[in-house]
Amino acid sequence: MFFQLHSQHTPPNLHGPLLVEEKGLPRYWATIWSTFMTGQLAESTHIRKLRFIEDLYLHADQSFCPATLDDALGYSNDDLLASILESWFNALRNQPTNTEADQKRWDAGLTFVSSILGWISKSDANPQRQSIEVRLHRLSMVYLQFHVHRRRSVETIRSLPASTVAALYQMVDPESEVNPLPRERTRWRIYIGTRSIFKFFKR
Repeated sequence: MFFQLHSQHTPPNLHGPLLVEEKGLPRYWATIWSTFMTGQLAESTHIRKLRFIEDLYLHADQSFCPATLDDALGYSNDDLLASILESWFNALRNQPTNTEADQKRWDAGLTFVSSILGWISKSDANPQRQSIEVRLHRLSMVYLQFHVHRRRSVETIRSLPASTVAALYQMVDPESEVNPLPRERTRWRIYIGTRSIFKFFKR
């Protein structure tokens, strides 16, 4: 759950956006990330990214169990992190419609996971630094290639070649020998109805 901390019982430098779980306890790694990002991001950007990260936390809670994401990050469990990220990607991707906001949500969540693992791997007290860096690199290489929002290319309508238009004209000409329609009345009705179409293709 997203929460704005402005309590008189806490130091001013701790005030700001915060993610808490359903019991009201702060999300551990999200709080650390948010503290590091304070001052580096505009407040609106900070809040937007934090809300995207909250979506990843909620997905992990519902699809696995509460606190799964924090535990997976804390123990650098790359198999579990991969499962969380993959299932979250599929949940975003399989929505009836995808928007650029979904792509930004995915990018924010992936960057969050990568940032936390990067900070952990750089800790001098961490005996598994090299192993974590290898895992982080592997995860990054796999999931950076994923794209939630598919941009639909706009097809350019091109005019038909002059020879094709001429052949079509001849086929619908009521007095043409190649007109396949046997009845004269039908020929004229089709001819009148197709004149506007031919004008369009001649552009």
